[in-house]
Amino acid sequence: MPDSEHTRVRFLTILFGSNDACFVEAKNGQHVPLDVYKDNLAKLVTHPSVKAHGARLVPLTPPLVEERRLEHRVKSQGYTELNRTNERTKQYADISRQLANDMGVGCVDLWKLFMTKSGWKEGQPLPGSIDQPENDTLRGLVHDGLHLTPEAYKLF
Repeated sequence: MPDSEHTRVRFLTILFGSNDACFVEAKNGQHVPLDVYKDNLAKLVTHPSVKAHGARLVPLTPPLVEERRLEHRVKSQGYTELNRTNERTKQYADISRQLANDMGVGCVDLWKLFMTKSGWKEGQPLPGSIDQPENDTLRGLVHDGLHLTPEAYKLF
C-alpha cells in the first residue's frame, strides 16, 4: 500500500478466498484452513496501512465455481482431479460475510450475488456443482470455472 504521507487511498476492496478454498489434499498447495483464512482477512481489515489512510474497506466474498469447467481447467494443468467445489467455496464466502458483519464493514457478497442470478435459493442444491444440471447463467459468469468473465464484473 502506498505511503499515507504521499497519497490517500479512499476505498480498498479485498477479494481472496477462491484459491484458499482448495482441498487440503489438492496438489497445487493453495489450501488455507478456514480459521487461518479468517485470521488473515481480519489482519487485512485492521492493517495499520489501512488505518493510516482511513480507507473505506470493502471485502468481497470469493465467488462461486463452476465445477465442470473447473475440472477441465485443472486437468489441462496436469492435475488428476477437481481441487475445490462450490460447497467448499461457500464456506469461505460465509466466513468472509460473517467477519465483515462482526467487524462492522460492508461486504460485497459475490458468492450469493452470482448464485441468486443463477436462480438458486437457500436450501436448494448448488448450481455449478458437478452433480447438478449445467447452468447457463453460471457458465456466463466464470469462463474457466473459476475466473470471472466481463459479464460477471458488470454485476458489481
